[in-house]
Amino acid sequence: MRSNPCSFLSLYVIGSAEGRSVPLPGCGVFPTLSLFSPPPKAVINKENQKALKITLDCRLNQGNYVILQDARYHKIYFIEGTERMSQEHPLPLAGKVALVTGSSQGIGRAIAQRLAQMGADIVINYRSNAQAAEAAKAEIEALGRRCIAVQADVSQEEDVLRLFAEISSTLGPVAILVNNAGTTRDKLIIQMSLNDFEHVIDTNLRSAFLCTKAALRGMMKARWGRVINIASVAGLMGPAGQANYGASKAAVLSLTLSTAREMASRNITANALAPGFIPTELTSIVTEPQRKYMLDSTPLGRFGTTDEVAAAAAFLCSPEAGYITGQILSIDGGMSIHI
Repeated sequence: MRSNPCSFLSLYVIGSAEGRSVPLPGCGVFPTLSLFSPPPKAVINKENQKALKITLDCRLNQGNYVILQDARYHKIYFIEGTERMSQEHPLPLAGKVALVTGSSQGIGRAIAQRLAQMGADIVINYRSNAQAAEAAKAEIEALGRRCIAVQADVSQEEDVLRLFAEISSTLGPVAILVNNAGTTRDKLIIQMSLNDFEHVIDTNLRSAFLCTKAALRGMMKARWGRVINIASVAGLMGPAGQANYGASKAAVLSLTLSTAREMASRNITANALAPGFIPTELTSIVTEPQRKYMLDSTPLGRFGTTDEVAAAAAFLCSPEAGYITGQILSIDGGMSIHI
């Protein structure tokens, strides 16, 4: 289907960094393009009654190559040389509501951003860092998605019930749940208090159970759902000094398998990710000797990134992963390769 996209798109770039202009054949000059590398992207607006947000992805190394993605109507307009086309291109998670617990920073924030890029509306959940949560919310809204940030301690049942009630009344039922909230209190068993043990178990395991239980009813009614549990290689390897953390993550793996078996007939999948060492705020307390030990234990010889974990989570939430359930995917550079 051919059309002239410039006949109905009136565009300009906001937040221009370089003030450069790009000529588009048959469309005049695209003003003040902001180039970022890598990847080169800028946020632009369509100035009309609906004030739609779209994303410009422009590469100039092989002529003029512009992709315009309408975040509300999910169309992509392609321009290269004198060729102009317009085609429908629905985003895979458009219309889905995704809750990512503990998503104001680190892995959770990266997953929330990736799911938003795939079209999902997002719930940012946090326990105490309201400033980081608002920043994460702003990033999601810049993509043209609906987003709310809700404070809740997801290890407490009353907070979880309040969280899901607010989501339902604001965005709709949760279709995608990412149980990411977690903490550590590393000590040797002989030095670990009962409070240290229970706090980690409650934050990492109890929260996943409570949120999964709360999300499943809506998923069952819709006969579609995705549950992603963020575990750890610690749940597979049982490292010294992490009896509480390793036990909680091992239990999360078992919870994942039980959820997958119970919900498969309702078209609801449940899978777990087991990251290795990913530099985040949570892992910033690790000492240099500990970091060296973990790096030496990683065959790929480097640490992972939050974006690599987010990419795996996004795939498991996608339509292409509909036949995958009850699986544990280690994202650890080979650390658990012998298990």
